[in-house]
Amino acid sequence: MTELYLNYEMIQLPLAIKSIFWQFVRGDMLTNDFEQWVYSNKELELLFEKNSYLELIMPDYQDSEEIRKVKLMIYGLLLKEKQICLCATFPNNTLLYPFTDEMVRNILLNQIGLFKLILTIDNFSGKSPIHQSRWYQPAKVCQCNECSQYWVILFEESEGADYYLIRLSEKEAANIIQNPTWPNEQWPIKIKNWHTFLGLNFQSWNNLYIKPNYLNNHIYEFLKIYH
Repeated sequence: MTELYLNYEMIQLPLAIKSIFWQFVRGDMLTNDFEQWVYSNKELELLFEKNSYLELIMPDYQDSEEIRKVKLMIYGLLLKEKQICLCATFPNNTLLYPFTDEMVRNILLNQIGLFKLILTIDNFSGKSPIHQSRWYQPAKVCQCNECSQYWVILFEESEGADYYLIRLSEKEAANIIQNPTWPNEQWPIKIKNWHTFLGLNFQSWNNLYIKPNYLNNHIYEFLKIYH
């Protein structure tokens, strides 16, 4: 595997393709779906130099090592553009551990500072008697000041002081804002009540980008670009 290169006349990736690439890298898109998308998307052949295009269509997408290399290669391409925020890197259901080494902590807390409060949902919390094993502050609907992405955010007041982030579409966010009471059958199914929320599979951003894994070699490069 080599680096991916755009054709010389292309300055940057189209937003739609960039979005798919990030979804695949961060684990929000199934490998089979990504493979079919690559084969069917004719724009990719025009965007990339011939050898780079072959790097996308030739791998065995049933082989975990080849999948790892493709993700790493795409991630390297995405890092060539300046990142205005971390939202694209966050899985749809993200768990953040801000209290890690100083550089990562500062980057994560800076991102959290970019979230503009839209709505507080006082009773959407883990406080007794709803849920006694953790102690959450009320949930907040927020919007990133840089990219305008909407999130539902919960802060866990435990030893780890973790943040839980749930990605919302504009339509989902508007529906919540118009129907602010909770639990609510009109909300997205993943957070319409406490039980559906507890059933979500949260991916750790720290484990994906910081701890040894297929993206580990690039994380500090990414943080440097973002910072």
